[in-house]
Amino acid sequence: MPTCAVLVNNAGGAIGLDTVGHGAANEWQHMYDVNVLSTLRVT
Repeated sequence: MPTCAVLVNNAGGAIGLDTVGHGAANEWQHMYDVNVLSTLRVT
């Protein structure tokens, strides 16, 4: 069975140009899902 010797787990993406206080909650949720949860799931 083949094994994985190296895993490069990288994600990045930003949506919108608003400041933290003015950002839409759904945009923040999408960025969290992509940048945090997707890398967690791959790892």
